[in-house]
Amino acid sequence: MSESSESREISSGRRFLDRGMKSEAVAYFAELSGTDARDAHVCLASSLRNVGRPRQGFDLLDGAKSRFDGDVVFELFFALLATETGHSNEAIGMLARSLLRESPAEDLGRYRNVLAGKFHDLLRCR
Repeated sequence: MSESSESREISSGRRFLDRGMKSEAVAYFAELSGTDARDAHVCLASSLRNVGRPRQGFDLLDGAKSRFDGDVVFELFFALLATETGHSNEAIGMLARSLLRESPAEDLGRYRNVLAGKFHDLLRCR
């Protein structure tokens, strides 16, 4: 799926959400989630959360973590669903990892490796 085709597909699914058709959005994004499209996974997980099935959304993103490693949008949605489903250590670890990777703050420099190790340990302690 090309990027423009993918964004058209995602936009079409978001129209269901705009109309309050949450269950239809889940079905639509479920069809798209078979692709490697990050937005399809994020939209499906978020739609599952919207219909009261956050655990399924978390499981979907948890299973796709390796495919979207380093993608800050994916990581933020993962952290949201992790928090909502009682996986706060994973949420904190993921957010910290994203912040450590993305932050240009120079004074983080000497602490970056130590903090990365500690948060990595936190993520491993599921």
